[in-house]
Amino acid sequence: MVNNFKGPETAAVMDVDQFEQPLLLPLLPDLPLLQVFAYLSPQDLFAVGRTCLRLAALTRGAWRSTTAEVRLNTYAELGDLFRVAPPVELLELDVCVSSERPAHSLYGRFTIDRNTGIGSNEETKLILCVESSDMPKVASLLLELAPTVRRLDVCAELDEIFRILRQLPWSALEHLDVSGKYVDGDELVALGAPLWPQDVVLPMLRILGVERHNEYFHSTCSPEYLDALRSLLRAHSGQLRSVMLRLEALLPLVDACPRDLHHLRVDLLEGKGDVAVLRRLSGLKELSITMLSGYAVEEVDDKVENLLRTWSGPLERLELSSRCSFRTETARALGESGLKNSLQCLVLDDPDSLFINSESELKVALGAHPHLRTLVLLPSLSNEQGRPSEKRVVHELVRRSPQALHVACVRGPRVCQRPVRGRLTMMVYFRHSESERGGCPRCAEAVASARRYIADSSNWDVNYYDSVCMLPTLAVQFLQVQT
Repeated sequence: MVNNFKGPETAAVMDVDQFEQPLLLPLLPDLPLLQVFAYLSPQDLFAVGRTCLRLAALTRGAWRSTTAEVRLNTYAELGDLFRVAPPVELLELDVCVSSERPAHSLYGRFTIDRNTGIGSNEETKLILCVESSDMPKVASLLLELAPTVRRLDVCAELDEIFRILRQLPWSALEHLDVSGKYVDGDELVALGAPLWPQDVVLPMLRILGVERHNEYFHSTCSPEYLDALRSLLRAHSGQLRSVMLRLEALLPLVDACPRDLHHLRVDLLEGKGDVAVLRRLSGLKELSITMLSGYAVEEVDDKVENLLRTWSGPLERLELSSRCSFRTETARALGESGLKNSLQCLVLDDPDSLFINSESELKVALGAHPHLRTLVLLPSLSNEQGRPSEKRVVHELVRRSPQALHVACVRGPRVCQRPVRGRLTMMVYFRHSESERGGCPRCAEAVASARRYIADSSNWDVNYYDSVCMLPTLAVQFLQVQT
């Protein structure tokens, strides 16, 4: 006889098993899930977010700063990323038609960078790089993404760039960098690109950069290419504050910039451009000139020195960067310039040659600017102490300046005269008492001026398409100069 009797404990277990549901991941409360997500790699976080709507919503707030990437190979993955990741603020697009890729191929990668080392405030950058031969398909997916993008870096043929800008709602776009394709050797040509409609305006656009920084590439621009870019500049001339022309061949575009433009950056390589056209910007407040290491170094130096001597506008900030070395004549030109009544901030990138060969000329030149209150030096030497002559010159300048000059010297690891990832040290020299430092606006101004120059990715050659780099951390020291 089979005994079918079951005790009370066995019956209770059967009742629980009958009604108990399996514990699935989406059934967990938010807090435990977020704690689990903190241990996931970006690729795993992306995979979890694609499973259901609730997990997708949770993962949007779980991304953390990392150099790891999420690789994208299909348009479905790209569409899912927009629903899983936080709103994209920095978007980089590279439209590439290559015989090595299928007609509708896609390559993309996504990363997030929260950098607190250089910038004065914490900033979140979400970077999406897309390489595709089917831009209409990508544009359709970007439709819901575009309204959150604050900076757009796009490399494509100019007609494609204009189409992207006109078809999508870039309502928050403040910073635009455009780079054309070299379709005819080293010449930038606008193939079929119409002029930008003058009644179409990107409402928040304030910064426009043209061409990616490349100090070794000699390029020319066709008249059609310049005309198309000129039309884009003129349509936004009433709202632009900063323009960056990273090819010498782009200097003719200065005539399309507003005369009261706040900031202009130009890169000079061959010495063939008409640098004197910069004087047209009579209301310019900030000018950045990068003298690259081309074969025509003397021609570039001659034109820059002549520009400094003859400048008459109300320029308040001047940045000079030399990829070779500053000449003694450059120091003299600074002292003889027409900036004596307006210059308040001067940035010299790689000024070691001036300390070595032109110490007396440099002291005379800087002493000729009575309104100069901030001097930023970025020597190429990697050690923190620098050359003895540098410290002596800095102390003397601070002691003799009529405007309580503050000098910020930034040092750190460099490769081929360029800052690289690592730890930087900034030393701020001043002559007031140590007790006044906490409330001194010029101490804060010196630090902010140096941070601003360093954090500019164009000065650091941070190319998000090739590699995503975290900017270095910056340690600030304050040193009183005894009077």
